[in-house]
Amino acid sequence: SSPIITAGGMRAIILREIVWSILINKIREKFGSGGEALLYYMGVDMGLEAAIEHKKRAEALGLREPDKITRILGASIFTSTGWGRMQIDKFTLNPHYALITVYNNFECEIGQASKKPYSQLTRGLIAGYLSHLLGLEMEVNETECLARGDPHCRFECKPKK
Repeated sequence: SSPIITAGGMRAIILREIVWSILINKIREKFGSGGEALLYYMGVDMGLEAAIEHKKRAEALGLREPDKITRILGASIFTSTGWGRMQIDKFTLNPHYALITVYNNFECEIGQASKKPYSQLTRGLIAGYLSHLLGLEMEVNETECLARGDPHCRFECKPKK
């Protein structure tokens, strides 16, 4: 029998790009804007779970600052697991603000050309992650998008009003 793949002590399931494409694009196709909302909120929960796990790992490394956890763990794990190459352009704690660029965002590469920002899952993931680390609800807006013809996806993150 084949071994079960794990990562961080949990079962890991590797999905090829075509499978992700079917999952994400069918949700959009079947449910329209409701599907986009679903993708966003799924991302929020995924980001929250990632932040909980990363915070535990960070404490073991003596890291407590949300900006360092995001740069050292968040961005590198996002990148190494195939979501795209995440770059933290700016991260301030007073005021709370982050500017994040994702190159080769898989969600936009598997999507169709779009007139509006497309990265609902990724946007939610970032929102959930930062909201947990900072202890307040963060709003994430995609200001540039690969699916819209921009060279990358860029996310501006600030506290929700």
